[in-house]
Amino acid sequence: MMATVCAMSAVMESLVRRFDAIKPHLTERQRRVWLGSEARELGSGGVGIVADAVRVSPDTVRRGRDELERLHRRGPARRSPTRQCDIMTGWQLAMKQSMI
Repeated sequence: MMATVCAMSAVMESLVRRFDAIKPHLTERQRRVWLGSEARELGSGGVGIVADAVRVSPDTVRRGRDELERLHRRGPARRSPTRQCDIMTGWQLAMKQSMI
């Protein structure tokens, strides 16, 4: 039991140091996502550990974790249909000009 407490204390101290170093450089959303990623890495109970360590609401950490999941599910950005049409139109125009 004592080893678990010491290990948890070290994890929390590490979280606090890293959070204090990066916090001034993050937007609110980036902060939530970072906290959520830390919680996800810790696994079960991670939300509570992160929230306690950096003194934020567990809801903030959960929201960041959920935003992170949505980012991963969505995948890479895709071009909008109008942008794809613009590219095709430009390509077709170039072909027409080369035929003249």
